[in-house]
Amino acid sequence: MTYPPTGNDPYGQQPASPDPYASPVQPVSPDPYATPYPQPDYSGQQPAYGAYGPPAAYTNPYGAYPVQSARTNGMAIAAMVLGIVGLVLLCCYGLGGLVGLVGAILGHVSMKQIRERGENGRGMALAGVITGWSAVVLSIIAVVAIVLFAVNDPTFMDSFNEGYSSSYDD
Repeated sequence: MTYPPTGNDPYGQQPASPDPYASPVQPVSPDPYATPYPQPDYSGQQPAYGAYGPPAAYTNPYGAYPVQSARTNGMAIAAMVLGIVGLVLLCCYGLGGLVGLVGAILGHVSMKQIRERGENGRGMALAGVITGWSAVVLSIIAVVAIVLFAVNDPTFMDSFNEGYSSSYDD
């Protein structure tokens, strides 16, 4: 059983009134790889290169060597790592302050080197300076708080003297 062809049949007739929501029909080029722009006529001229690319003696017109990006300053990386480690070691009774101080100093030195040498890594050096000095300040605050707590608590030293016996206490 066959049905009569409808107006929307892709193999039959096209509808009398096109769909107002359909995209406009683009004409199909016989060669899908053809460029839509006219090409210049090279008749009578030799091609610039052979069929397989440029000749073997081709040189780069923009310079003899490729452009290399600037190196990242290693001291900036070390400053950032030591600054972060200094913040992590704040719980070790002031050890984070020492590590942070080294990180901050390395950060300042590396920022000077970056400026002079034109290297990359300024952001890492700045992070090392900020985290290093933050670790130093927070470590100083922690040590001062521990000392003030020890001075104002009369039972603080008793915990250290428990279990200590002397032959003079008999």
